[in-house]
Amino acid sequence: MKIGDRVIHPKGSLLTLSAQEASEKISGAPVLADGIAESITDLMQKAGLHGEAVQIAPSGFEQLAFWLTQLAPLLLLGGIIGAYLEFKIPGLALPE
Repeated sequence: MKIGDRVIHPKGSLLTLSAQEASEKISGAPVLADGIAESITDLMQKAGLHGEAVQIAPSGFEQLAFWLTQLAPLLLLGGIIGAYLEFKIPGLALPE
């Protein structure tokens, strides 16, 4: 990456810049970013957005769905083991 006569990053390698390097101004123009925001409110002010920042948190059912999907392999394994035991020893888990 080259801006004017200055080489920011050599050709043929992956571009990695820190926040300070990306927001550095060369010839009056930023390299990649206009600036660094400290918070969401600061970002809204720099972007010229007006209004209140709203943060969304997952509801109870969304948290329940998250945990069920995390525990799904264990629940499936428990069901398979239970079915195996029921076939090997009828009446162990479910009475006849």
